[in-house]
Amino acid sequence: MWSWFYFYKKNYSFFHALFKLFGKLTKSFFKTIFYFITNQKNQKNKYLYRFLGLLNSIIGRSSFYRGQKKIN
Repeated sequence: MWSWFYFYKKNYSFFHALFKLFGKLTKSFFKTIFYFITNQKNQKNKYLYRFLGLLNSIIGRSSFYRGQKKIN
């Protein structure tokens, strides 16, 4: 989500990117709340990090979450 906002902001404008991804921001927020209430931890974390990534991009911060690499 962070990179989508960055792409639209870089190639079009900040307001175009905000308009384009506002629906995904609100959907991720409400799905995070829904999965928190229904106690589905994996789904909650997925949408929480989508929401936080997009929010950090809007604020202007860098992305902070990196997936765990599995070492065999």
